[in-house]
Amino acid sequence: MATPKRAYNTLLKRETTPASGTYTTLGGVTDLNLPELQAETVDTTDMEASSAARTCIPTLIALGDCTFTLNFDSSDATQEQLMADLVAGTSRLYQIALSDSGTAFWAFNAYVTRFAIGAPVDGKLTAAVTLKPSGPVTRTT
Repeated sequence: MATPKRAYNTLLKRETTPASGTYTTLGGVTDLNLPELQAETVDTTDMEASSAARTCIPTLIALGDCTFTLNFDSSDATQEQLMADLVAGTSRLYQIALSDSGTAFWAFNAYVTRFAIGAPVDGKLTAAVTLKPSGPVTRTT
């Protein structure tokens, strides 16, 4: 039976310089949704099928977005770099170190496709960020 683990201490890291292998942890992340992996399928049902049930085979893996919210700080250099990557259309490598995985992490290349700052009158500054993975999402140790 699986033991529940808390999400606290899960870290999202962004490669500092492309192809450098050096990562900076994004500060202020308050919630994080990892990219969803889903197998796309194609219908293979033919007219001679033995039943009226459809058949299919898997084709490509569809990658969902990685979304997160952070406490926005306009003086934070890494947050500013996320916005710069969005404007420039630059992809980066990201790592997600789950709190229960020890030295293992999820790694993927992605583009920043959304950076939305929120400023509620009775709240704090936040930024909702979306990363669109390009290529595989892998689990690495």
